[in-house]
Parts: sequence; structure tokens; C-alpha cells
Amino acid sequence: MAQLILQPGAATGKDAYIADGGFADINHGDNSEGFAGTYAVGKTWEFYRSLFEYDFSAIPPGSTIGSATFELTKTGSTIDSGSLALSLRRLTEAWTELGVTWNREDGTLFWTTPGASHNNDDHTLTDKVDISYTNGALISLPATALVQEGLDNQAGIGSWLLIGEEHDHGAGPSDLVSFYLCEWATAAQRPKLTINYTPPDTFDLDLYAATTRGLDFHTATARALDARAATTRDLDFHAATTRDLDFHAATTRGLDFQLYAGHPAHVLRPRRRLILPAHHALAG
Repeated sequence: MAQLILQPGAATGKDAYIADGGFADINHGDNSEGFAGTYAVGKTWEFYRSLFEYDFSAIPPGSTIGSATFELTKTGSTIDSGSLALSLRRLTEAWTELGVTWNREDGTLFWTTPGASHNNDDHTLTDKVDISYTNGALISLPATALVQEGLDNQAGIGSWLLIGEEHDHGAGPSDLVSFYLCEWATAAQRPKLTINYTPPDTFDLDLYAATTRGLDFHTATARALDARAATTRDLDFHAATTRDLDFHAATTRGLDFQLYAGHPAHVLRPRRRLILPAHHALAG
């Protein structure tokens, strides 16, 4: 089984957090920390969510994902209820790291529902993972099904939305967890995706390649045979034409001979000058 570990920094990573309320139109794509859950600001309750995107297209198509784990290093938490329900869901809309907000996907286009909340149009509940987090140093989310889905159907791209517990405004405890994002300076504490996979059978790939070469050879051979057949037809036509010309020439000669042979005898014989005997000579 092969393994791929993705733990990018700011230059190649893509993540951000979004928040509603007074932060609904503010982008946090260059922040080094992300959040998920509900937090009280005075008497106002705000929801926080985080977005992540990973490119694991280096895994050969057709591979089987044995396991995949998405890990976040916690920086702080306020969990009044003892545990925090977290849900990692596949995003169905494109977004940009330096444009995304609670209201917009890329700084211009609106989410179908603010916060990427709309099931199917913004994210899907079909492809997700739910866990109960109890305040450990690492937030570990099993992402095997999400990675397999991304490999099979999304060209090797995983675009995900992390949602925590969100209580109605003005009711319920404060449940929020924070964690490092890819902009964090310490590489080992950035978000980490570990994928274990089995590539497709090499024999199948070799067979596919050999079959492709065979089809190419078949095509080339067919073209060569077609060219040969066309050439043969041309040669046959040339030979037939030559025979026709020879026959025409022979026929023409035959006609000329027939015409010559059919003339009257006096035409065929040369004319002779009439010479009279002397006693028939006219007197002068």
C-alpha cells in the first residue's frame, strides 16, 4: 500500500474561515487560525466555519483508498457542553481563499444560502463525516470516503467545509474550537491529510497500454492495406487501359487494311498510258 501525505504551507495550501454577523462580508483567507462552532460576542452569538481544499490527483485514477485521516492541531476551545459535534462536508461550489466570506464564494458570487449552508447547491450531506470532539490536542477526522469520492468523481480534488455545533442566536452554550491553518509558521502543526491507498493492478495498466498499442498497429495496418488495395486497383486499371489501347490500335490497323483491300481493282492497279499502234496514227 502506498501513502501520500499533504501538509502544505501558505504558498500552496488553500484554507480559510468564515463567520456570520458582523464578519459576514470579511475575508479571513490569510489568517493562521481557523474556527468551527458558536461563540458569544457580548450578547450576540456568531457562527464560525472553515473551508479546506486539497489536491491529491497524484494518486493514480482507479486506486482504492484504504484509509485517510484529516488532522487539525487545536489552538483553543470553549466547549461548555463537554463535547463538540463536528461535521466535515464536501463543498459543491468553487471558492477562492482570498475572496470567500460568509455571504460570497469568491468575493463576487453569492452562496446559494449564506455560509455555504444550502444542501446540494453549496455542500452535500451525502459525502460527509461526523465526529464528537472532546478537547484533545488533535482533531482527527476520518476522511476515507471523502478522499475516495474526490479521486473518483472530482479529478482528485477534495473541497471541504467544517461545521461545528451552531445554536440559535441568543440561546445555548458557547461551543467553539480553534486550530492552525496552512499559514501557520510551524509546518508540523498545519492541517495534515494522510492517505493510504492501493494503486490499480499494474497488469491491468500494462494490458491497457498493450491493447492501445495493438489498436494503433491495427489502424496503421488497415491504412497500409487500404493504400495497397488502392494502388492495386490503380495498377489493374492501368493494365486494363493499356490492353484497351492495344486493342484499339490493332482494330484501327485492321480497319485500315480492310479499307485498303476493299478498293476497286483499277484503283488498286497503277494507271497505264494508252499507246496506239502506228497504223492507227492520225494523219497530220
